[in-house]
Amino acid sequence: MNDKIFPALQKWTTTLYVKITVTMDLDSTVLERYGEQEGSRKGYNPKKPWRASHRPIIAFISELKIVANRWLCPGDTSLSNNVVKFLEETLLLLGNMLVGLIRADSGFFNEKCLNFFES
Repeated sequence: MNDKIFPALQKWTTTLYVKITVTMDLDSTVLERYGEQEGSRKGYNPKKPWRASHRPIIAFISELKIVANRWLCPGDTSLSNNVVKFLEETLLLLGNMLVGLIRADSGFFNEKCLNFFES
């Protein structure tokens, strides 16, 4: 349900802005979980190796201080598997906004991501 409401609301929100050029910040992190959290799985975790975790991917628009898109992935997910789909969805959600600069953490430094940025 949330995956249907958030994108529609986000797309509507971006239509309220005139055509502007923005800076998009991309971040991926690991959130360690304790107990049986829905969707958490054992995977890469630098602080607590092999503990169940989630791997959120978040896109921010710096100038407007808004979250453009977010995905909450299981801890065993590799960022390189889903990053292109995430970026395509994010650009669709931005509507009138043009991305002039992308700043990303090291999780986005892979061949699929770099090829997408260059295209």
